[in-house]
Amino acid sequence: EGTTLGDNLGSDHQSFQEVGVRVLFLTTNELGNFHTPADTLETIDPADLEACGDLAYAVIADLLK
Repeated sequence: EGTTLGDNLGSDHQSFQEVGVRVLFLTTNELGNFHTPADTLETIDPADLEACGDLAYAVIADLLK
């Protein structure tokens, strides 16, 4: 599902996007602690991380066809 991050939710991709590089940022709807002091390894949901990894793999595999 395509979406846009809020003003305070930029990430590493943002500087590339600002200079015209097309980006694909994969995340989950459960941003919760994203970019806050509580954004630690302990707050990452392993199932969400695995789902994002699976999606990234599928996108890259499709692009390489």
